[in-house]
This record gives sequence, structure tokens and C-alpha cells, in this order.
Amino acid sequence: MTKLIYTNSKKCVIAGNVEISIDSYIKDIDIDKEVFNYLQFLENQEIEGLRLEDFFLYNHVGMYCFERHAIYEKLKNIFYCFFVIERIKKEFGDEIIVHTDQIIMLSICTDIFNLKEGEQCFYAQPLKAQKKLKIKVGLKLILRNIIGIKGYLKFLINNKKDRYNFLSISNVMNINMINIEGRSELVDTQLGITIDALSKKYNMFNFQALYNFNAIDKSLKYKKDYVTFELFVLYKKLVGNKYIDKKLIEDNLEKLNFINYTYKQYDLRSIINKYIFKDIKNRYLDDIKELVCARNVIKKFNIKNCIVVDEGDRPREFIMAANMENVRTYALQHGIISPMSPAYIMNSRYKDKIIPNCTFVWGEKYKKILTENTNIYDDDNVKVVGQSRTDLLQQYINKEKKEDSKIKILYATQYYKDILEPATNILFKALCLMEKEYELIIKLHPADKYYHIYESLIEQYNIKNVKILEDGDIYEIINWCDVVVSVHSTVVIEGALLDKPSICILLPKYNDAGGFVRDGVSLGAKDEYDLKNYLEGIKNMSFENRFSEYIKNNFYKVDGKVTDRIVSIILKNDNMGGEKT
Repeated sequence: MTKLIYTNSKKCVIAGNVEISIDSYIKDIDIDKEVFNYLQFLENQEIEGLRLEDFFLYNHVGMYCFERHAIYEKLKNIFYCFFVIERIKKEFGDEIIVHTDQIIMLSICTDIFNLKEGEQCFYAQPLKAQKKLKIKVGLKLILRNIIGIKGYLKFLINNKKDRYNFLSISNVMNINMINIEGRSELVDTQLGITIDALSKKYNMFNFQALYNFNAIDKSLKYKKDYVTFELFVLYKKLVGNKYIDKKLIEDNLEKLNFINYTYKQYDLRSIINKYIFKDIKNRYLDDIKELVCARNVIKKFNIKNCIVVDEGDRPREFIMAANMENVRTYALQHGIISPMSPAYIMNSRYKDKIIPNCTFVWGEKYKKILTENTNIYDDDNVKVVGQSRTDLLQQYINKEKKEDSKIKILYATQYYKDILEPATNILFKALCLMEKEYELIIKLHPADKYYHIYESLIEQYNIKNVKILEDGDIYEIINWCDVVVSVHSTVVIEGALLDKPSICILLPKYNDAGGFVRDGVSLGAKDEYDLKNYLEGIKNMSFENRFSEYIKNNFYKVDGKVTDRIVSIILKNDNMGGEKT
């Protein structure tokens, strides 16, 4: 009898005495493509003239856009489990036993593939981590919000001056240590330099979000003014319901029952309703609450412009709120955009409300993706300016580096556990195979809270010459290294800009998700043997032509003037340089 173990700590197939990685069964499946196509299949169905985005409206605008990315990620989890069981059943038939602590895997087994719980499928309730808010963290949160209140009071004082009020939504996750003129400084490398430039003309109201307590120390050490997003969340909880006009809600969620959920010959209706749409109304109502509170903030403080990073769920709430108040809205591209990016690639009848008046993108490639794959982006609302972070790179370009016989490896992590565990295992197995000496720096993603996993794996594989860095100047580390290793971190891009080669680990669930291998800027390693060979030969390879072609297609200019171009467009749209007349 073949056994599938699919738990939080272990995922493998045991056939006889052989243990086989689950990924080997699905390595030829493009899961992103399958999920995105299925999502579009659901979205394009019409039920009595209404589509999925029309099933729940507020003030004649669909709330679906706020939940779309989350729906996509949940679908991806469902499809991953589906493909695992489908492939294993295809090889071993019904003679399988499944042990899992994942409730979605249990449902896939019993509801879709008709495995019998208790006979063929055994479910163990996962141990719940004790989520005790430690006194130390609680004190830090209090201190952070005191800083936020000070930022709010400073904004109120400046509000009396003859400047327009400008709202920005930033994120602690984007704060990084950078060396500036010989001193280390915490910098918001996404929106911070743009906010600094805008503050010379506008009265900035910067909401700073904290989604990961591990990053709280950065926010406490950050020297720029901000208002904590937690204050807005508290405001929403206290008064949000009061501002909702229930007469503006149009609820047609019963039409979810008439959608065709078929994938191949399987009906996924029950599992999608159970894990995606079961609580969708409550999520939509919470979106409305946040939307009306954001509108109230914009009206109360007479906001004239709004800028956010990316267009994920929460930033989009403020974009829509500002659009409803006829406030000019802007967004900066945060990461790689592909033809299957759920936060961007959509077709909607609510174009004028759900996207910014202007989206600043890195290069013509991304503008082309947006304008050719959606009906909401066009030549007027997408501006190519370059990547603002490259303005910080000028001091690092062509910086001399000492030659060394050791291979210096920068491993740029990502914060999803189903990325970091298999990728780190592949990297460490490759290092164990290597004959050449190496040095390894593991640079944790700002949201990566799994320090202990890396420590455990270092001990398990007996990895030498390794450092784990939670902080540090990422550009200095890139300059230090000979090669960047990642799955699809945008550190690969900074590496290319600093003339550093990269190797992307290709995982079945995240197979070249950034498109770096496809675009020729990175090498792709499917396993530890590929990775070992690439690492040992990396110093003998030439990447100059690859990099120049990639930069040409993906970036407008790397000239230190990206922020100037962004601010110039904003000032031009205001026709008065940001000053009141």
C-alpha cells in the first residue's frame, strides 16, 4: 500500500521502502497558468447578465476586486492538492493511504476523489501555535503608536500651511538598511524616496502598515514621519458601521450557486464554496467598512492626491475611495508583473473606480503586459518611468570588489513556507555536493519569520561558512557576492543591475514565477544537481549581453532620476507645483 504524507512538517510519498518528493509528481504542471485560466473561466460566466464581479456591489461598484488576489491564492492551494492526488492515483491507483493535517487536502481526497476518511484518508488536527502577545511586543506596539500619533499631530499642524495634503500608503516591509554617504540608514526603498521628494511640495500624510510583528523594530528605528495604519484600523472598528449606507448594497451572491465549477471532468463546486465563498459576504462587508472609512479620512483632511505601492487589496481600497472623491490617484509598481498577475491582470466594467489615474511602471515590457492583457489599463493611465529603487543604486555601480577563490553566494529568501523549505533544501543539498569552497549569506525577506527553519536546516546539512542576516544593506551584500540564488525574489533584478548573475530554483508550484529564466536574465535549476553545476561554473560564465538586453526591455532608464520623473508627472497634473494659490 502506497502512503502519502501531506502535513505541515512533511510532504512525501512512501512507496515500499522508497521516499519520494511530492514535487516530482507535478514538476511538469504550470500551476499558475492552470489556476489563472480557471479563475478567468469563473469570472467570464454570466448569470442573468451578471458576472462574478457584479454579485456584490456598493454604490454601484463591485467589491470583488478587493478579494480577487486572496481568491487566487486559495485556488492555488486547492489546485496544488488536487494535482498531487490526481497524479499519485494515476500511478498507484486507489491503493493509497493519505495522512494529512491539512483540511483542504482532506476535502480533496474525500469530496473530489472519493477516498474514504478513516480507511484511506486519515486526518490529524494540526497543533495550534500558542499566539500569546508577549509583553515586549505589546510595549513595542504601544511605542510604535505613540510615534504614529506624533506623526499625526505633526500632520495636523502642517495642515494649516498653504500646501495640498497628499496621502500615501507605505509598508514597514519595504524598509531596508542602506549605506548613504558612509552611514547606515533605514530607508523605505519602495515609496520612501518618492515621499521625501513630494514632501518638499506637499503636506504628506503617510499611513505606514505593519503586517508582520517581526518587522516592528524597523518601524521604531525609522526616522521619517508616519501615522500607523493601526490607528486607521481602530477608527474603522469604532465607527465603520456607522458610515455604511445599507441602501447602497446590492447583494446577488445567491448567483454563486449557478456558476459552473467544472475542471476537467471534476466538479469543484463543494470545495470552492467551502473554502473560498463560504464567508465571502462577511469579507465584502469588511471591505465596504474599510472603503467608507478611507473616504471619510480623505474628505476630513481634504486630501488632494493619493499614492500607493502596488495595487493589492488594501492599497486598492484607498485608490477606490480616492477615485470616488475625485482625488488624483497614483500607484508604483512593486514587483514583477506577468500576464497572470492576479493583482493586475483583470477585465472589469468598473475601470474608473478600481485602478489609479496613473500607474508608474518600470519599463515598456510591463506597460505592454498591462495594456494588452486587460481592458482597464491604457496608454493614458500607465506611465513608464523606471524603477524608483534604482535611484539608490548609483553609489554601488562599478564598485570594486576583491577577487576570491571562494564562491560567494547570496541566498535571497521569500516568506512563503512552501517556497522557502523546498528551495532551501535544494540549495543545501547542492552545497553538500560541491567540491569548490563557498561562503553563503542567507538574506531573509523582510516578512520572512522562519529564522529557526534555516538554523535547523544548517545543522541538519552541516552547512559551513554561512551567515543568516535579518537586516543589512542588500546592495552591499549584492556587491559582495558572486551569484544570487532565489526562487523569484526581485533581488535577482538588483543583481542584474549590479552585473551579478543569478540562479532561480524552479519549484513546481512556483516555476519561474518572476519570468527571470524565461527572459534570459537568470539560470534555472530544477534540482540540486543543476544548482551545484551552475554554482561551480558561475565565475566562468558571461552574462553581460543577457543583462544589457534584459535591462533594455524591463527598465526605462537606470539614471538616478526615476523619482524626479514620478514627481514631475504629479506636479504637472496639479498645474501648480503642489502649492495652493
